[in-house]
Amino acid sequence: MKELKFKRVASTIIYSKNLELASMKEINGPKLLVMGLGFQAPVPKVLYTGGLDVVVTNLYPHIPHHSTIFVRATEGTRTISFDYKKNVHVNAVPIERQRGPDERMFRVAEHSQDLLDSLDFVSTVIYERILPTLCLMNKKEIILHCHDWLTAKAIPLLKAHSDIPAVFSVHMSVPRPPADYLEILKVAEEYGLSPDLRSRIHAIDRRLLLEAQGCHEADVVHCVSSSTAESVVKAYDIPSKKVKVIHNGVDTSAYSPPTAKDQKEIERVLQRYGITKPFILSTGRFVWEKNHKNLLEAFKLFHKSHPEYSLAIMGFGGYTYDELVKIREGMQEKMKKKVVIHNQDIRPDVAALYKASDICCFPSLEEAFGMVAVEAMACGKPVVLGDVGGMREVIKDSVNGSVGLRVDARTPEVLAAGLEKAAASRDSWGKKARNYVVRNFSWDKIAQEYVKIYEKLV
Repeated sequence: MKELKFKRVASTIIYSKNLELASMKEINGPKLLVMGLGFQAPVPKVLYTGGLDVVVTNLYPHIPHHSTIFVRATEGTRTISFDYKKNVHVNAVPIERQRGPDERMFRVAEHSQDLLDSLDFVSTVIYERILPTLCLMNKKEIILHCHDWLTAKAIPLLKAHSDIPAVFSVHMSVPRPPADYLEILKVAEEYGLSPDLRSRIHAIDRRLLLEAQGCHEADVVHCVSSSTAESVVKAYDIPSKKVKVIHNGVDTSAYSPPTAKDQKEIERVLQRYGITKPFILSTGRFVWEKNHKNLLEAFKLFHKSHPEYSLAIMGFGGYTYDELVKIREGMQEKMKKKVVIHNQDIRPDVAALYKASDICCFPSLEEAFGMVAVEAMACGKPVVLGDVGGMREVIKDSVNGSVGLRVDARTPEVLAAGLEKAAASRDSWGKKARNYVVRNFSWDKIAQEYVKIYEKLV
């Protein structure tokens, strides 16, 4: 099935540097120019990085307006252009050193490859692909939507040439300490990074400088949770009335409870990764905030009363993988065999892994939303979550302890106790979790909230 889907999508690929945005003028109603990072499509050389790409991929097919999406290509010198769905056209643009007329904006990116790549990507898309054809379009029907700090600079660049309304989405799960973000950015771009300014920037996350500008320049700021919205309003001193909270959604068809037809695929995936049932599953990048270290410690405690359980920590990218493997190697041989830590792209198998699992655990220390938790619940699985940020909106107080459980995941003992409760109630929690997600987090429902924003702007 996957091979057929790949052939169908791949057959529409066109390699072109000069995109025909002007053809959008023949389409009635609002038209969206969307900037993201990557895209979850089976097309070679299109970047895929994780949760943000899942949002961009799944949201726009549910929007009843035409969307032209710009994301990154992984390599090559040509743009990969393809029709993903009836109203969704994707352009995967390679990073080029196309700086446009304003070199100053790159001064803040000194010694930061992530910032350099992001600014080069944005500059390339705006100056080479959007502005040359924008003059042929009805600007009153165009809306720019930039997802995350990586594309925030597109808003001021485009607004310098047009009064097109813009939406900026905040996705990052990070602390936002008090700082004069806009002033720091302005000085850095005007004069470069002096020793004093480097010292000031060292105390904050430089990505927040661009996020702050995106929040100030946009007409609407979209946050994926109320906790993120509160953080953004406080950190950047923006009016709360311009901030809109819309949760992330889930494809409830792709993520659904296992059926008899799924068993062969489930067995293949379990065999491929060497996982034995029953097992606890945790997915996500290998970074500090995912708190996998405490999950390993909690599993040691849980395993004493549940020796039949295994643990699978599945993810890709990040920097904590080696530390986790070292902890696993220090375990007793019998327990070590029960722990799988996998650091490769699990994208083709992630739905089957959820379906195969018995409990899912995401003990985050920080989380803007918690999409993986919603995906697991859509598959009818009980979840144990860190009691932080957006996780509190995935499992609200009114259903905490009935569809899943939030715990203080900073303490392994508390996390282990949460796993005990999930094991005792896994069937009832799982059934309720599926129904809860379908009612609250399906993309059909979530997309309606975005449509309200777009239609007000035009």
